[in-house]
Amino acid sequence: MPEPKKPYIFIDTCSLLVSCWNPDPDDKDVYVYSKDKDCMFWGHEFASLAKMGDVIIPKRNYDEFVKHARKQENQDLANRSKHVLKLVEKYVQEGLIQIVGDPNDPFADAVLLSVALRFKTQRDQAFITQDYGLAEDLEAICHFRSLSDHYGFPNYEIKIRKIAKTGELKPFKGLRKALRERHQDVSEAAAANMANKDSNSSKKRSRKKDAQPKTKPAKARKNWWDA
Repeated sequence: MPEPKKPYIFIDTCSLLVSCWNPDPDDKDVYVYSKDKDCMFWGHEFASLAKMGDVIIPKRNYDEFVKHARKQENQDLANRSKHVLKLVEKYVQEGLIQIVGDPNDPFADAVLLSVALRFKTQRDQAFITQDYGLAEDLEAICHFRSLSDHYGFPNYEIKIRKIAKTGELKPFKGLRKALRERHQDVSEAAAANMANKDSNSSKKRSRKKDAQPKTKPAKARKNWWDA
């Protein structure tokens, strides 16, 4: 029996830039180094991720660090980027992180969304990000009916996590609710547009508004990462 495929674990720029730092309570634009957070994320959480699967930083994200590290006008961002680059390069040499990408790749968030779609039916994936908008889009991909076991595809999972102030990896709150609200907004906008067209039409036609189908999460094949 073949061994199960290791999950792909992607970490984006914004998460790595807070992996050892927290915002200054008196100035949100300034980040303060936290040894405890550094030890928790890089010493514990990252070690667990590296054992669990293949940790990947898209080349577009890596290139952002290189660009930020050269910024003279923002020394705080430059210093954090240089610190992260040293850590990443160390773990790349040790084989614990892979830098993967192509010069023709689109911007960083688009890369993450494209790989989520590409590997949705091939293996489990995890995404570490601080970006709520990106997390919401990734959550939507989790519920794509055309990629679900309803059509015979393997039921692989996508986990979405962020780095908390403590350095621990935590799930986002309210993603499914936000997704339902987004679907409702789209449905209402479509209904309003339809009504506007009807009012401008010379012929009166009655239409029955279809109810928005609810997205149901597929049954988990296995819980490879505690929720």
